[in-house]
Amino acid sequence: MSKIVINVIPAGSEKRTTLQWKRVQIKKSLDEICHSLTLELPVSQKGLLNAHDTIEVRFYNKYITSNDGNLRVTTVRIDEITDMTEAGQKYITVLGRSPARDIIDSSWSGRAESATLLNVAKAIAEKFDIVVQPLPRDVDYTETIPALEWNCESPWTKLLNAADNQGYVLTSNEAGNLYLTKSGRDAKCWNFILAEGMNIKSVETTESGAEQFHEYVIVSNSLEGRAVDSQCKNNRILTLNLTDFQLDQEKATRRAQIELYRRRKVTTKVTVSGWGLTDAQIKSFSDTKEKELFFNPNFLIPVYIPYAGLDAKMMISEVEYRADPHAFDCTVSLVNPEVYMGKEGTVYTTQKTKKPKREKEQSILEQVRDRQGITSIEVKKSIFEREAGTE
Repeated sequence: MSKIVINVIPAGSEKRTTLQWKRVQIKKSLDEICHSLTLELPVSQKGLLNAHDTIEVRFYNKYITSNDGNLRVTTVRIDEITDMTEAGQKYITVLGRSPARDIIDSSWSGRAESATLLNVAKAIAEKFDIVVQPLPRDVDYTETIPALEWNCESPWTKLLNAADNQGYVLTSNEAGNLYLTKSGRDAKCWNFILAEGMNIKSVETTESGAEQFHEYVIVSNSLEGRAVDSQCKNNRILTLNLTDFQLDQEKATRRAQIELYRRRKVTTKVTVSGWGLTDAQIKSFSDTKEKELFFNPNFLIPVYIPYAGLDAKMMISEVEYRADPHAFDCTVSLVNPEVYMGKEGTVYTTQKTKKPKREKEQSILEQVRDRQGITSIEVKKSIFEREAGTE
């Protein structure tokens, strides 16, 4: 049995107070550096928290063998506290974002000398006591970027452009610091999977063209990188000036392709019970230390939902976790990997799955395991007999 514990830590203090809560919603997205939190509390909790205090959400499960049986899900700073009355019921709504909000919202003038992308990110984040951690840990594979200058603004947009140019993602982590990692993190080793018959509540697919263009042009000094979207049959054109980053022809063309794939995206939202791995999956690990247990953006996971036309490895672009004291679920947004990885990601989209052996004798989970080549997970076959068509 899992449970959610929510703590408040006053600004300038390390003392934690556990809150009584009614509902919580957490969103993590590749398109937003910060996690966002919406928390509903009874009015009795109002005196326990103030704007800029820290909220910490933890997940407890008896099969977690590390960290005293719990993992942190997110850490945010409070942006707003609102007293609400609805249908005669009074409650408090709390809104918060990751500590990186302080970098995004602030404006100042400064300069970061030419260095690797990781070291420039560290220098900017250090001003706000935020640690930037590379994945894989303690290794810097990033390339050198030119010196960055900014005047009465936040350098954040320039930093994100520099990361995009190298195929990296900057995102908040559960502790409130930042991860710098390559786009596309294979989650196969932790047994993540979305498959028909596995607690799926709903599937919704949206094709968006609002930000799609026919031609994409990246300008950097005297160079131009171009990409043309044959699926957008009009005269819309998007031009981005990235002269500050001194891109070569290959990088300029790659960035144009990234913009094309990202703005062409088709998003499939899958709502499932829980926030990640099931109790049976967590229990299958002899040790949960250094294991990922929650669905997270940037994960590449096998997806097998035939009735929605899905049978491939896809990338998680966003996760929205929801809970009340009695139940919790989440909505996982999936896109083709090339949306964030560019042309390199098409290898996953076109990957052919293996034909499963003895398909009629296997459960849905076992079929997907063989089709996608993932590590075996012990399951009770009877749970999936109906979906697999076995007796």
